[in-house]
Order: sequence, then C-alpha cells, then structure tokens
Amino acid sequence: MNFVDLRLKIKHFFRKNKKIIFVIVIVWLFIFFINQVLKLYTPEPEIEDTYEPHVSVIDSSQKVPEKYQTNIEDLIEEYVSYCNNNDFDKAYNMLSKDCKEYAYPTYEDFIDHLKIVMYTPKKYSIQNYSNLDDMYIYSISYTDDFLATGLTNTEYSYTEEKMAFKENEDGQLEMSVGNFIKHENINLSTENEYLKIDVKDRIVNYATEEYTFRFTNRTNYDIVISDYVEENEITLSLSNEVRGAEQHEDIVLGSNETKDVKIVFSKYVDDNDSSNFINFNNIRVLEDYYGEFSENTVIEDKIINAIAKFSMNVAVNR
Repeated sequence: MNFVDLRLKIKHFFRKNKKIIFVIVIVWLFIFFINQVLKLYTPEPEIEDTYEPHVSVIDSSQKVPEKYQTNIEDLIEEYVSYCNNNDFDKAYNMLSKDCKEYAYPTYEDFIDHLKIVMYTPKKYSIQNYSNLDDMYIYSISYTDDFLATGLTNTEYSYTEEKMAFKENEDGQLEMSVGNFIKHENINLSTENEYLKIDVKDRIVNYATEEYTFRFTNRTNYDIVISDYVEENEITLSLSNEVRGAEQHEDIVLGSNETKDVKIVFSKYVDDNDSSNFINFNNIRVLEDYYGEFSENTVIEDKIINAIAKFSMNVAVNR
C-alpha cells in the first residue's frame, strides 16, 4: 500500500466516524477541565497538630484563660533564658515571695535546686497540668540543648518540674518553681489536761503536704507522741482515706517542754481529696522515758509506767 492509499483510508475513516471522534474529544476535554479545577480547589493535606499546652492534662475540659496564656509563656521563657545564661540571681528574683520564703529561703537553696533540674543549658516544653481555683499548674520538661553545650555521644537527659502561676493582689502573675504550690496559715489547735497541739501552717508541694506543729507539755512528766513503737502513730485523714506520715524525728517532750516539729504526708495537690484532720494515735504520758528500748522497757513504758494513754485529732481544714 502506497502513501496515497494510506492517506485516503485515514481521510475516509475520519469522515465516517467524525461524530464519534467529536464526542470522544469533547468528553476528554471535559474530564481534563474538571481535573484542573479540582487541583485548584482541593487543599493540600495538613499535618494535624494536637499539642494544646494550655489545656489541663488532669481534666481536658479545663483550660487556662486566654488572658494569661501569653504571659505564662513569656515568664517561663524568661526564667529558662536566665538559667541557661547563668543569670541565676535574676531567675531567683522572678520567684513569688512565698516560693522564696518557704521553698528556697536562701539563694544557695535555689542554686541547689537548679543543679538537679538545669545543671546544663536546656531546651524546654510546657504543658498545663491542672488548674485549682485561680492557680494554674504547669509541667515543664527539660532536655539537653546539644547546640549550646556541645555535648555529643552522651546519654539523653530529661528532667521535669511543676511551676504554679497565680495572680497576686496587684493583678500581676507570680510564679513558683520546683513543685512548690503555696503556703497556708492554719492556726488551729486542740488540747487536754496533758498536752496542747497547735498546727501552725502548711506548705503545699505538688506531691506532699508539710505541716508545722507546736507541741506543749502541760505536765511534769514525759510525753511520747511518736517514737515508732507502733504503726501509724501519726496519720492524715482525707475525705476518702487515711495516710501515714513520712519519716520524721521522734517526738518526745520533757517536763513542761514546748517543741516545734515538721511532719510531711504524701498527697497530690490535684487528687480531688481534702485534708481534714491530723491524728496522733498513740500518745503516752510517762513518769520517765527510756529512749533506747529493749523489749522489756517497751512493755514497762506502755503498761506499768504509763500515767495516761490517749489519742488527739487536730483539724487542718476550716
């Protein structure tokens, strides 16, 4: 077949099928047009960011008010920047009055804290952890800043602390660090003919409560409040359970003696439970206290030599 015959056949084919060819071309152009339009109006998929630093981890229905969010971020950034640049005195001066007085009463105490959580320049991330009335507690996570320290081939280091933010009487946000939450004056007491117990104040940290007691012996005898002879000599009554005290010094009063003692209990500030009473469950009034016990002297103290044995409960929640 020569070229002329081929051209005639092609021409004949198009004449014979021109309607079908026309429809196919129109359909193809329509499809092409639709695809171009869809490309213009279909948004590129975005990576979903679920990080919400100002929404409470404990209760996701709670959120820090927007009027505080930027201020809190700025305070944290300023504080970490001071620490990273060794301006520790400026970082210390950022702390609230109560935080400095009850958590870090000296500058050296604050430096000791930094040696634990920020011993090298750190990067950080923040997350609102819980909100209590008008106080906002954040968890601050620190990781090594390798660009700043030049550390390589070292283990990954991670530290964390709670910071609390609250508006003071002047309408300014004040900041507490190192898991310190607040200080509360309590000034409640209970007494009988033998003993007076005053609970003076409470230091609330994120995971503990520390109480200061003043014990006054009203007798000419020795009074034993706690010497670890029995279990649960001192307990904290919450709304839903009773907890024993952490390790503390023996509490023994001589004749007419007054003594101040600090006692710590494990309790998370955001556990939705209330501290109601401190219970002193095994108080003994003795003519003489032996101090170092053998089995026989324990029996003698508790049975033969005890003038009185009783318990006392002190309210810690008005």
